[in-house]
Amino acid sequence: MDALKSRLSKLANEARAEARKRHPAKIHTAQKLATKKAATEVGIKIARSAKQRERARLRREICAVNTKITNATTDFHQKLTSVLAAKFKTLLLPSFQTSEMVRSYEEEMKAGGTPLASAQPYIDRRGRKRRIRSSTTRAMLSQQHFSFEMLLEYKMKRAGGWLITREEEYTSKTCSNCGKIKEN
Repeated sequence: MDALKSRLSKLANEARAEARKRHPAKIHTAQKLATKKAATEVGIKIARSAKQRERARLRREICAVNTKITNATTDFHQKLTSVLAAKFKTLLLPSFQTSEMVRSYEEEMKAGGTPLASAQPYIDRRGRKRRIRSSTTRAMLSQQHFSFEMLLEYKMKRAGGWLITREEEYTSKTCSNCGKIKEN
């Protein structure tokens, strides 16, 4: 399983590097700067309708890139779950708590009414809305952890296997041979 995990990590890093080249925000910023620069070099003001057309074109490009990212993620999930379901009869999967990780301070306050013990960094720095950056949030949400888990559960049932979702407590302390929990 560790070899598969490292292989998946390598594939994910390659995909991330490829996606970074075509990142929508970078496309938008570069196009915006190029348009402004070209207009100032010529010494003319761009008409409002031309700016609107440019923004609409950029929005279409961004939408197309987002669609490609979603399709690539879905395709990868389909292939990976098929391989895992065919290869293993039982899979242990950690619980993905992505929605809690990307939740903002205000949402946590509304959910519980009182700040959680884990919300102390939010209280100390009220200017920041999350513990993680928005780019990390977007990346985590684009990986669609919940849909991966649901798809894997479906494919494991279809193949006659089991998917067990557990917390990751004691996983690094547990001996893989005997199953005893070691303190060192």
